[in-house]
Amino acid sequence: GRPAGGPTPRGEVFGELDETRGRIIVFGGNTAAPEMCMPRYEITAEAWAFHLDCATWEPITAPGPSTRARVATTVDTTRERMIVFAGRQRLCFGSYENYADVWAFDFATDAWSEIATTGTGPSPRSSSSIVYDEANDRIVVFGGDTGTDGLSLVGQGDTFELDLGTGAWSEITGAGPPARLYHSAIEMGGVMNLFG
Repeated sequence: GRPAGGPTPRGEVFGELDETRGRIIVFGGNTAAPEMCMPRYEITAEAWAFHLDCATWEPITAPGPSTRARVATTVDTTRERMIVFAGRQRLCFGSYENYADVWAFDFATDAWSEIATTGTGPSPRSSSSIVYDEANDRIVVFGGDTGTDGLSLVGQGDTFELDLGTGAWSEITGAGPPARLYHSAIEMGGVMNLFG
């Protein structure tokens, strides 16, 4: 079971470890349970902190990104914050609205801020992956789903970088993996490693 006072069960949710404070921060997700094997959607904008030392949940009440699920997250270790990119929200009649905005959750202050960006970045999408490249102070985004009708997936195979010092997006071109979504990525030794 879940610890008392915590979030309701959910899927399509992501989060990151705040190592300094010994907690996991999670954001968004889908709180609806399937009915008769059919998916249902109740997307949330809730953020929660799970404290590892005492196994308790704490709600994060500061205003932040809009309601969404299937975001991509990473930790900006230079500034001690969680970066949240994109995601989607369910609209009426089975369609979705995809996002391409970038938000930061400051671990020290529990405050959200939108990161202002310039240049041409990724198109609105969900289910992409991002990593933080500390040596170059940037996040790198790969792939994701740009579909909006709820009945088909439109995988992407593009790669973008966001310079966190300037807020400037730029596309990284050249040979890369085929289009995909629902994959995972980590950064190791200055390399973005994808799986799935």
